Amino acid sequence: MNISYSSIKVSRRTLDFPHDYTIIISKNLFKKLGMDDSSIKLAAGKKKAAVHIYTEESADDEVQLSDELLISLSMPIKDRRFLLRYSTEQKTLYIGPIIGILTSIYINPSGEPDFRSIHTFCEELNKGIEDLGGLIYIFSLNGVSEQEVSGYFYEESNWRKAKLPFPDAIYNRIHSRRLEFEKDFKSLVQQADIHKTSLFNFRFLSKAEVHSYLRLEEHLQPYLPEAELFSKEALISLLQKFGEVYVKPIHGSQGRNIIRISRNDQLYILQFSSQQQKEPLCYSTLDKLAEDVTAKIKQKSFIIQQGIRLVEPDNRKIDFRVLCHKNKQNLWRTTSVVARLSGEAEFVSNIARGGEIIRPLKALSQMFDLETARQQLAQMKELSAEIAESIDRQADGLVVELGIDMGVDEDGRLWLIEVNSKPSKNFEDKSNTIRPSAKAIIEYCTGQYLKR
Repeated sequence: MNISYSSIKVSRRTLDFPHDYTIIISKNLFKKLGMDDSSIKLAAGKKKAAVHIYTEESADDEVQLSDELLISLSMPIKDRRFLLRYSTEQKTLYIGPIIGILTSIYINPSGEPDFRSIHTFCEELNKGIEDLGGLIYIFSLNGVSEQEVSGYFYEESNWRKAKLPFPDAIYNRIHSRRLEFEKDFKSLVQQADIHKTSLFNFRFLSKAEVHSYLRLEEHLQPYLPEAELFSKEALISLLQKFGEVYVKPIHGSQGRNIIRISRNDQLYILQFSSQQQKEPLCYSTLDKLAEDVTAKIKQKSFIIQQGIRLVEPDNRKIDFRVLCHKNKQNLWRTTSVVARLSGEAEFVSNIARGGEIIRPLKALSQMFDLETARQQLAQMKELSAEIAESIDRQADGLVVELGIDMGVDEDGRLWLIEVNSKPSKNFEDKSNTIRPSAKAIIEYCTGQYLKR
């Protein structure tokens, strides 16, 4: 298939032509795109219209579309840059990419939409796509129909609500696992499949799933703590074997509801990450401890993970959040790394539990010599990309972004702590206008759009 593309400005104009669905384009751009017919189709996202091309001596980086045409395509824009590509086989001119961000939308007291924890991230995504060319909009599950989506796009410093075309790609940032099992989400998945729209990250992955995927990879075995689904027998066995374990909800996030159990001389000590239970509990018998933990978690799904003696600068827990993304060549790359230092008296390093972020090399060089620290950081990046590739290969649906938490023990050995399929956007360096993960999402979506 012969496809050419160009970055141009699409302008909305009132045009006085016999044909309502008219595009004005320069003669040079018409030739550059390889066009040879004045009657073609124009596509925006998954909406199409038959159009008539009118060429003239004008700017090569701009096309003008009639009001009627833009309305029919559900494109309520004034002037905006897009990547224009033309398929000679399909005789179709595409303007895009059009990317939909799926999340929960709240309306604040002033009537403005609030995207909560990803609001700033959405603004950065919009800034990045505006500079390159394309359209990003934010939508929720209750705004979807067959060819249109009710969502918010950014124009003149405000998020404006409008009917927009079904997108070329959908970035799933739903924060509730429950919503992914409901009818509206399943309907969206079906619509995306019909339209051949890329929907990523498809769904939450549980800790148990991730462990089952990675334990099949022989080369990753040395970096995986031993883990089992929770049972009273498994708890006793792993605690006797390692002297310390973590009991985690398989669908948990942000360090919530984690139980740390450790042996200290003749006592077993329970510590809780929840704010409601700050004081540790002590047990003299393992059977009584196992009974109480079983009763506490009730019938919910938990995983038991081997405790690792990780390095603790100033007696504070530390781990490393590595963000990985698939690039436009469909290869996994490390996008950013931060070190997370736990709050005082906390055994989890999550920022939501009072932790703080520091630069990874600075953190490692406080515990090891500089050369060793550099080697560890390089290995951390390489290992994380391999872990991401392995999960992507085995998980159902399209995976494009993963947050991978790594730790380092006192001997300098790396350990995988856990993998997040919808990583928080609070762990990146925000010193630049657009953070690395926003650039990575735009790069992937743009690359896929231009390949079609």
